[in-house]
Amino acid sequence: MLYRFGGKQPVVGKDTYVSDLASVIGDVIVGSSCYIGHGAILRGDYGRIEVGDGTAVEEGVIVHAPPGETNRIGKRVTIGRGAVMSPVLFDYRVDAVSGTRVVDPELALRCVSQGANFRQIRGTRRLTMTKQR
Repeated sequence: MLYRFGGKQPVVGKDTYVSDLASVIGDVIVGSSCYIGHGAILRGDYGRIEVGDGTAVEEGVIVHAPPGETNRIGKRVTIGRGAVMSPVLFDYRVDAVSGTRVVDPELALRCVSQGANFRQIRGTRRLTMTKQR
């Protein structure tokens, strides 16, 4: 469901599916050909959320942004079931697996991690993960 908040109405692109059991609130822009699953919450009540084309926000995911900030999720990103995303920037074709929690990007920047599918780039204000080719 789409909910107006503080004079802001969510905008949803062409061919995007938003479950009737999802909550997309306030200052949220969802691109085209996206999937917003059952129980997902995109909370643009005090900050802005931008979701790129072809992105899947799966079941039970919570996305929000702090007051006056923007949480950007890039194109063709998959955020797995139950993940919690606070102020982060995901680049093109990143997969955040089920249960991922990113709530403090400053803390995350102190922990350089890499795995088979991503690398973390240090020195940015926000946590930025890009898929390796």
